[in-house]
Amino acid sequence: MRPVTVFFIVISCLLALSGCQAPVISGEQSYATLKPLSTKQHENNILSLTSVIKQNPDDPSVYNMRGTAHGDARNYSKAIADFSKAIEIDPSYFQAFANRALIHVRLKQFDKAMSDFDQALTLSTEYPVAYFGRGMLYRIKNKQALALADFNKTLEFAPDHAGAYFNRGEIYLARGDNALALADFNSAIDLQPNSFAPYYGRGLSRIATGNYKEAYDDFYVAARRKKGFYQAWTYRGLAAEKQNAPDEASRAYQRALSINPHYKPAKEGLKRVKVKSS
Repeated sequence: MRPVTVFFIVISCLLALSGCQAPVISGEQSYATLKPLSTKQHENNILSLTSVIKQNPDDPSVYNMRGTAHGDARNYSKAIADFSKAIEIDPSYFQAFANRALIHVRLKQFDKAMSDFDQALTLSTEYPVAYFGRGMLYRIKNKQALALADFNKTLEFAPDHAGAYFNRGEIYLARGDNALALADFNSAIDLQPNSFAPYYGRGLSRIATGNYKEAYDDFYVAARRKKGFYQAWTYRGLAAEKQNAPDEASRAYQRALSINPHYKPAKEGLKRVKVKSS
């Protein structure tokens, strides 16, 4: 059974618009800030910022803020227009370049996003938001060594960035560097204890090193926190199977198949357990 990465499950959770200079931490935060606001609240925020722009038409920071508000409201073309206006007024505004890049990522315009991240980092070599965003792009492009370097830089300038720890841990896990992966997943959990993804990653690290008991518990946390996470239930079944606990394994495999009846690893696991029990 091959590990099932959760990278594509969580990529939208790990990117965030930098409306201010503070580094953005990942965890279960959604893309942009995506605050749980109503449509009316989004409209009021944008109207308020538009009023400020009318009074300060040459202030790039206000365009950057309204662009962030448009991003929150999923008005992506308007967000790009505002970030572009901020850059037009101040070509050294690295936050606006990074913000525009994040919108391009949302639109899957990856080449444009890469160009904007590069420009942001040319203007500011210590900006963790841009390093992290570019690292995520490198993961999409399967350039893991470059992604690893960017996550290292993210953590150099934002040592409490849970998303960088998680993604670096996944790279280490794929390389078979399980001790390093485990350390990074632990750091991500310490910073974002209510997340689901680092528990899944840590479970995979523990499976790889034969620590089936604690892996069993990690997969349960991941499965309970993310609805429909049949991969986590499957690996919970495998961890139980490795501990010679067929009843627990059977229940976990069946739980996975109740979500995805066609998931082959769960079907094969359940078959193995039934054969051993017969």
